[in-house]
Amino acid sequence: MSRGMSHVNGERSLDPYVHFTAGMTDVFRMDQVRLTNILGSVQYGVLYAIVFFFAGIFIESLFPKYMTTASFRTLALQVVLQCIVLTIVIFYARKIVESIPGLITFFPKKVDEAKLIAHGFIPYGIEEYKGETMMSIILVGTSVNLLKKIGRLATLGEKKFL
Repeated sequence: MSRGMSHVNGERSLDPYVHFTAGMTDVFRMDQVRLTNILGSVQYGVLYAIVFFFAGIFIESLFPKYMTTASFRTLALQVVLQCIVLTIVIFYARKIVESIPGLITFFPKKVDEAKLIAHGFIPYGIEEYKGETMMSIILVGTSVNLLKKIGRLATLGEKKFL
């Protein structure tokens, strides 16, 4: 089964019409699986936004503020070090957020997870759960000095190497 339309007949059809019809059926489907996936996406999106907001502010505070007088070498070193720290923080932040169970697991009497899985639900398998969108938006928004350093580094690099 594919990760996208795992429960729609025709998803792997070689006939483009059948494949398209299956895709459109999936897009406009509103059932418990779809609602659970949306709830999971919202839950993890909010969790990632919160975690990465504070992580981004913390990382930004660890490094020197942007200075227009910094040399190419100094800027390059700061950017590389901050990117290494960002990579490590992203790794652990994702581990923390992904360890939090989905909201539906707290309501076993109301939501039959086995039935959802039988109808195409993939626990922790939806790409939105991975948080790339929230991570990107929040980390870019909180990395003001890093962005200025990268911009200045690009300008200095262009003058130096081109």
